[in-house]
Amino acid sequence: MSLQLKKTKKFFNSQAGIFLICGVLASIFFCFHYGIRILNFQYIDWLLVNEHDVALEYLGWEFFRISQWKFPFGLTNANSYPFDVSVIYTGSIPLFSFIFKIFSPILPEKFQYTGLFLLIMHFLQGSIAGILIKKITKNSVFSIIGSLFFTIAPILTYRIFYHDGLAAQFIVLLAIYAAITNNRRCIVKTCIVWSSILSLSVLFHSYFLPMCFIIMSFYLLHDFIINKESSRITYTYASSILCVLLMLYLLGYFNDNTSSYAEGLGLYSANLNFPINPQISYFSTFLPVTPTINTAQEEGLGYLGLGIIISVIISLFIVAVKIKNKNVSKQRYLQFGLIFTMCLVFVIIALSPLITLGKNNWLIPYPEFILQIWSVFRATGRFVWVTVYILMLFSIFCIFKGFKPIAASIILALLFVVQYADVHKFIYRKGVILKHKFEYSNKLNSSIWNKIGNDNRMIFYTLPLAQQYRYFEKLHLYPLSYFAVQNKLFMNENNYSRVIFPVSKYREEEIERILKGDVKDSTIYIFGNLETGAFMADIMPTYMVNNIVFGLKNSKDYLDEYLIAPPHISYKDKL
Repeated sequence: MSLQLKKTKKFFNSQAGIFLICGVLASIFFCFHYGIRILNFQYIDWLLVNEHDVALEYLGWEFFRISQWKFPFGLTNANSYPFDVSVIYTGSIPLFSFIFKIFSPILPEKFQYTGLFLLIMHFLQGSIAGILIKKITKNSVFSIIGSLFFTIAPILTYRIFYHDGLAAQFIVLLAIYAAITNNRRCIVKTCIVWSSILSLSVLFHSYFLPMCFIIMSFYLLHDFIINKESSRITYTYASSILCVLLMLYLLGYFNDNTSSYAEGLGLYSANLNFPINPQISYFSTFLPVTPTINTAQEEGLGYLGLGIIISVIISLFIVAVKIKNKNVSKQRYLQFGLIFTMCLVFVIIALSPLITLGKNNWLIPYPEFILQIWSVFRATGRFVWVTVYILMLFSIFCIFKGFKPIAASIILALLFVVQYADVHKFIYRKGVILKHKFEYSNKLNSSIWNKIGNDNRMIFYTLPLAQQYRYFEKLHLYPLSYFAVQNKLFMNENNYSRVIFPVSKYREEEIERILKGDVKDSTIYIFGNLETGAFMADIMPTYMVNNIVFGLKNSKDYLDEYLIAPPHISYKDKL
């Protein structure tokens, strides 16, 4: 019996044990608060009812699934026909899309991986946080308690059922872990570790790439200051950049059809009040929402939670006492100095180029070429996440160092109770949504659509995407997209995270051909309104079903009752 107890104690005190225990606790938290319904691979209704980014991510995966394999492997043209687009820009999660596309032939027709993805992300969030705290404190109980803060971090819970791909924040923690544990490994191992982390970040969401790259840079700077060796810097940068470029190439990122740049730089920034500003009224039980310059600054949400705010205040007192008593080594000064500088860099990026405090703002006049490059990551507010996680780790570490182990564990447990009491309303509201059994009813509910889908191979939007948003209720972009993937129809245009250059030119050229009477077989032409459909009726049979106006090359008997009568004056005479 004593031998078994020794084995249990050894496992409990090991990194592997903490990894597993904290990961399981985070998974239990996930299932308790959000339910297990979304883990059903065939339950897609909860994704489609959103008709926003969540639906976009699901439909992006489905379009990638129905398209043929290409090289580079990340290219698809199912929702941008005939042009190839990288899976990165479809909203889906590249790594999971690749894995499940491989098994697509044996998967059911209705299939979603988002629920499983979120569960795995919570497991990894808890487990990486646990071994991080274990590494800096050497205390298992304290590490388990500390990991719970990361499981309910507002910056994580906010992304669930909103931007699910951004829930892979364990990658940031993994980069921090690598930075504090990789000090004197051989150069080859250092290159492998950072190349793997940076490549992995691209496979989840591109925003994690610059975050991990900056963390790696400060790790290398610290190593250079300590060891005065440049070879580690050279080889690590070279191998990491090479691996990332290769991964981006395989994902189709360098495809000529797509622009990496986007408008809105500065709009989605963080506000200087981010540590104490819940930004959403039900995100904090105790603290009020303070003003921001616009609602788009929710992308810069960096609320710490009251428990962590209190722990930061306690930590500052502990640090002040240690500095006063000269109880801080030179090496520790260097470490904290670099950490503070790194946090400052992330905050500057998150705030820029428009610095805001409440509703006040100051524009930093960066050169135009910097702004152009920066616009690749226009939602700069997200960069505040690294600072938030470092503040959490810093405060937890200081509490451990400032008190005896048992007292520190009790204080941290009490602070977690405060933290949970503060943020639980938001978690509860998310849980209510995710536990609810949704039944998605496609607005294209006429049985006629089944026949239309069987008779055609392509959906062609005749309106630019901006006008599609204007006529959103009439065009039913998401229901039509779901109709497309159900029937394995390709689309000429859809909702992407970046601009696809040839799409608009191709649309205009096709419209010119249509006006000359060159109408393609097996294509459903979507028009913006009834008037346009009536004008086009002189060129092709046009119909209206479920308020969607569309045309086909040849008339269909089963659509006679939906036929739109042509105008008295033909469209050609109008030209």
